[in-house]
Amino acid sequence: MAISIGGLASGIDTNSLIDALMEAERLPLYRMEDDRNELNSRLNSFKKLDGHMGNLLEAVEKLATSEELLSRKSEQSSEEYFATTAGSEAQPGNYEVKVLSLAQVEKVVYQGVADKDAELFTSGTVNLQVGGNAPIALAPADNTLDGIMEAINALEDPGITASIVNDGSGTPYRLVLTGDSVQDDNITIDASGVSGGTGFPTVELTRSASQAQIEVDGISIVSDSNTISGAIPGITFDLTKADEVLDPADATTTTLTVGTDEEAIVAKVEDFVDDFNDILSFLSYDGLSGDSAARSVKRSLQNLLTNVDGGTGVYQSLSTLGIETDERTGDLVIDSTALKDMIENDLDGFETFWTGDTGFAGRFVDYLEGATDSIDGLYAGRKKSTEASVSRIDDSISSMLLRLEKRESILVGQFSAMEQLVSTMNSQSNYLAQQMSIMASMGSK
Repeated sequence: MAISIGGLASGIDTNSLIDALMEAERLPLYRMEDDRNELNSRLNSFKKLDGHMGNLLEAVEKLATSEELLSRKSEQSSEEYFATTAGSEAQPGNYEVKVLSLAQVEKVVYQGVADKDAELFTSGTVNLQVGGNAPIALAPADNTLDGIMEAINALEDPGITASIVNDGSGTPYRLVLTGDSVQDDNITIDASGVSGGTGFPTVELTRSASQAQIEVDGISIVSDSNTISGAIPGITFDLTKADEVLDPADATTTTLTVGTDEEAIVAKVEDFVDDFNDILSFLSYDGLSGDSAARSVKRSLQNLLTNVDGGTGVYQSLSTLGIETDERTGDLVIDSTALKDMIENDLDGFETFWTGDTGFAGRFVDYLEGATDSIDGLYAGRKKSTEASVSRIDDSISSMLLRLEKRESILVGQFSAMEQLVSTMNSQSNYLAQQMSIMASMGSK
């Protein structure tokens, strides 16, 4: 409060006294603010925990199904003609591949004109036709090379794209029509019905559309695209060059080998171990170490490590895969070399341990999906309860601030009245002392 009453009459520092009394009155307010800060700090810790559990969920999801777990790799005897990527459904084996031709779209190039904004014709209409589609009449107003290009590109799905290139010659501007796909072929512009102007340019060059063709183990495969999927299950080809020879038998053969990517599988298990250890480390953080919900998360995760409920595989625990628990810290410790040897020697048993309805990773997925659910998960529930508690504290703080303001006003009024009273009494005392001094002076004469 801005009012200052000093204490000139009483000699008491009333402002400091009021400040001290109000500070004592504010102690409950400070405790409520501390409670609010503690709730928000703990909620922030649970938000971070939710992020750690989300990371662990992503890691175990890559182990929970055969499609995610069994990474494949592809290797080629040469990378001159194509590149490949292998999906998890790809089956190990060797394949002999030849690239006989690449897919290309049709391209029509017209003779050059000196001015792309000059009128090519003054009367009549030109018609665009692509493949077996009905001809499309272009507006008579679009009678310049630039206008023709813009009119074609403004059409809804014409199957082609128009452009103008400048070849730097005396008549540099050339209209180029390019098919959108291999199926968009037989591209023509019929300008037979126009007259006047500089004349519509004629076609100078046409490159026909053609499909890509490869051979896999002697079987011919064609595609409208240079990216081919399905020729070998799980393998995607990206063709880069064709060995165009008269006799396909003379084309270069590239050997493609598909196998299990042990390094990628080991990396997935290592990600799981790292994310699990990150959660244990975070749960030991002071902000959560004493929280019952956090302790419950830790117990649940540790129980999932040990409570193996069946499965038909040889491996029934992480330790049988070379993953041990550090007795001192509780962290998981992985022997990557032993794990890789196991993948190479018994991939089926390794797969059975992790995947399926009773698989090790599936149980983690079930728990973590529930724990991180955006509506019913741990953080969602804590957020809801914390926000309700903070709201109640804010209401209490607002009420207390009003009460403190009134209390300070009352104290100021009380001390102001006291100062006025003391001032009056001081004035009366001074007056009486003055009168007594006068009387004493008169009596001495």
